[in-house]
Amino acid sequence: MGDPLQRKHRFGQTMHDMLSQAGVTHDSVIRIAGPGGLAPLLWFCRHGYNKVGYVRQGPCPADDCDLLLVLNASSPETLARTLHDASHVKAGGILVIETPTPAAGMKVDPVHRALETCGYHVERCLHGAHKEIHVARREVAPMKKAA
Repeated sequence: MGDPLQRKHRFGQTMHDMLSQAGVTHDSVIRIAGPGGLAPLLWFCRHGYNKVGYVRQGPCPADDCDLLLVLNASSPETLARTLHDASHVKAGGILVIETPTPAAGMKVDPVHRALETCGYHVERCLHGAHKEIHVARREVAPMKKAA
């Protein structure tokens, strides 16, 4: 099993590395959505992230954020609804979403397709036994030329 303190340190270091690579800093605006959001909310607060908040499911007012963490999105439809209703990720911001592992034999991950439809580019996907973590960046729309 290993030492629980070592596991906790490895998790913290992994999170820090992933956030750092994604450009998330201690001053980034971070929002968490989905069931089980209390644990990551506390983790961010305990590690010095200053602008962290939980957004409830369903339509809710919220500032645009640099990082949106969505836990337990059970289907691409749930993901699409969450992206529509929850806090919006700024252009160039990051979405981290936890989903069940897709059925074997699928050529295209339906979550990746849903993310691309919503204007995200998947940068990383971590595969577990029963869940996946997708890290996607919201695309920056090209600037329109003045008439």
